[in-house]
Amino acid sequence: MRRFALILLVWPGILAADTFRPLTGAQILNALSGRTLDYDNGATQVFEPSMATQYFSGRPS
Repeated sequence: MRRFALILLVWPGILAADTFRPLTGAQILNALSGRTLDYDNGATQVFEPSMATQYFSGRPS
């Protein structure tokens, strides 16, 4: 759950939001499904429609 909170903090346009509202699990999945996040360190995180999440850092974990 902490990961989703961090994602929402860096989501484009979130700083311009006038109000915040709680999201259900289904709404979170809908918002993230099929999206890719690009991090400043060059890593990417892919949220697949199957609900699988992949994190690519370019180095062994």
